[in-house]
Amino acid sequence: MTHFVSCSFRDNSTEKLRLSRRLNRIAPKMPDLTLGQLENFDRMADLALGSFCVNGDRSHRTPVTKGMDIMNTVEKSNNIFGKTKSRNASVAASTAPLLDIRPPEEAWEELRQFAPHPHNLEAAKMVAGTRTDPAHVAFDVLRTRMTLALKERGWHRVGITSPTRGCGKSFTAANLAISFSRQEEMRTVLMDMDLNSPTLARYLGAAGPGSISEFLSGGRSVESHFMRAAPNSPHIGSNLALGLNEREEMFGSELIQYPTTEMAINEVQSLLDPDVMLFDLPPVLSSDVAVAMSEQLDCILIVVSGEKSKAEEIREAERIIAGSNPVLGIVMNQAKGSRVGN
Repeated sequence: MTHFVSCSFRDNSTEKLRLSRRLNRIAPKMPDLTLGQLENFDRMADLALGSFCVNGDRSHRTPVTKGMDIMNTVEKSNNIFGKTKSRNASVAASTAPLLDIRPPEEAWEELRQFAPHPHNLEAAKMVAGTRTDPAHVAFDVLRTRMTLALKERGWHRVGITSPTRGCGKSFTAANLAISFSRQEEMRTVLMDMDLNSPTLARYLGAAGPGSISEFLSGGRSVESHFMRAAPNSPHIGSNLALGLNEREEMFGSELIQYPTTEMAINEVQSLLDPDVMLFDLPPVLSSDVAVAMSEQLDCILIVVSGEKSKAEEIREAERIIAGSNPVLGIVMNQAKGSRVGN
């Protein structure tokens, strides 16, 4: 099935929330812009984007700055705002914050920063961060293999899950993200979507990450919620954006399925333009989140425990996932004799 870029509207309340989020973000630069004007501009953009085909069977909406000529859209929008502009002025308008058309580097610079400490990373067994344990090589190998597989298929969004609790999926997601951060030519995003049991902030030593449910429901912007590493001795790259969580959510599964969550994830991709997005998901056999997010993901990586996972649990998890998403691979953690990832 071929996916098309579109700005199709959902129900009115959801659409108004989406527009309000964008209006709040650009209000300091365009104080006279109204919600109605922004909605009219979006409708014009929808005409330009509606038939643009993205390469790959499971590609997702991409920023309009990628290979898109929006000149006609900008020119038509001038009439909506009651202004007459020359073609040169329209060229300048194509980089205005109205469509958030700006270099991703600017958005990255606005992200909050935190300083990872080597002792915290070592205590949390972030072997990819400290690189003192030979096990860090396994994550570099996994990163390289994933990079090749994703590029070959045109995929970007990877869910990371496990059959049950205790398999080390969050441990794997965090170490894998750190390994990706050392690829200077790539941008990576890691989001903690295990809302009932968030652990990534503790693993990475990030204090005060805030509640990701506020971001997913439209209460916080990408720039105010996401974090990246300040210069640090473990050399975790600043090209890793972290959407972490400090609060357990009783109704996490329901929030994941709310339309604002899809909009929030699309906003992250549009604004930060990551090459890889990693999502730490709840276990498959105790939650429906992996299936509920199937339309938001390109593939799933399953983490199993060499000590705890049973063969029937692995088969059942793979069966459930394969019904909605391709399985990128199965990673065995806690192999016999290993002291890592407990």
